[in-house]
Amino acid sequence: MKRCAHCKEYKDKSCYSKNKNKLYSYCKPCASVLNRASAAERMKDIEYRKQRNITQLKNRELNKNIRLSAMYHTAKRNAIKRDIEFTLTLDQYRALYEVQGWRCARTKIPFDFTMGKGKLPFGPAMDRVNPDGSYNAANVQIVCNVYNFAKNEFTDFDVLLFAFALVGTTR
Repeated sequence: MKRCAHCKEYKDKSCYSKNKNKLYSYCKPCASVLNRASAAERMKDIEYRKQRNITQLKNRELNKNIRLSAMYHTAKRNAIKRDIEFTLTLDQYRALYEVQGWRCARTKIPFDFTMGKGKLPFGPAMDRVNPDGSYNAANVQIVCNVYNFAKNEFTDFDVLLFAFALVGTTR
């Protein structure tokens, strides 16, 4: 005879399942009830995870829009401080992202909009095609930070020439 840890009744050992010649703590009827309850809890957990994933996707989209707006206003403030003409509107800025498919204009790498991590190598950056020109819809492209840092005060051609030379020396 063995006492069930769940119902507290003494039952014959044949009422218990075995695992490697060791009897389980719960009798078979109690184990069945507990397993069903456990399965129900797992289903609730799965539903919770689905809802959490939907919420995270919504937050990611919200974060993307918040970050986009913040980057636009930061670029505008910096341009004014440096006395560079800034005629690009927020709607034009958003349209650039849409046209580019939320990817870097030069490398086609998808942007990383992770929040709270500072500058990210593949985070978006506003770049003037002609570094001597103003910030307007015709002279602005959205690129990843790595490309923008490499370009700095030079032209696209200079960065491409550098990239081809770099690739040629690493073969």
